[in-house]
Amino acid sequence: MNSRLSRVAAAALSVAAAIALAPERVRAAPNVTVQVTQIRATGRGSPKQIDPALEHLRGQLENYPYKKFDRIDVEGKTASEGERVRFRLAGNYALEVVPSEGGSGWVLLDTRLTDGGGGERMAMRLKLRDGGTVLLAKDFEVGDGRLILALTVRRG
Repeated sequence: MNSRLSRVAAAALSVAAAIALAPERVRAAPNVTVQVTQIRATGRGSPKQIDPALEHLRGQLENYPYKKFDRIDVEGKTASEGERVRFRLAGNYALEVVPSEGGSGWVLLDTRLTDGGGGERMAMRLKLRDGGTVLLAKDFEVGDGRLILALTVRRG
C-alpha cells in the first residue's frame, strides 16, 4: 500500500511540475485597456478653441481645419487580447475594437465603426505603442459638427 501511495504522490508531483513549466502560451492573455475620447469638431478657421479637457491632444487637433473642439465623452474598457469590446458613440454610431499582441511594446487594434443601421462606415487595423493615442476622423456627423475619436491603449 505504501508503494502505491508513493506512486500516486510521484505522479501528482510530475503533473504539478509540468504545469509550473508550461509554456507562456497557455497562460491567460494580458489585459488591454482601450480608452475612447469622443470629440465634436465645429466651424472652420482660427484661432483654435480647444476644450481644456482635450489639452493633451492640442498638437494633434491643431492639424485639423476645424475651429472648435469639445469633448463629448470619455470611456475606457478593459479586455483580454482577442476579446471584442464595443463603445456607443455620439450620432448613433458604434465602435468595436479587438486588441491583440503587436510585438514588443506595441498593441494591434482591429477597429470597426458602424452607423445606427449596422452598416460599416470604417474598418482598419491600427498599431499603437503601449500608452499611445491615435485620432480617427472621417465624415461622421454629430449634431452641428464632425466626430473625431481619440483611441488610447494601455497594457496591464
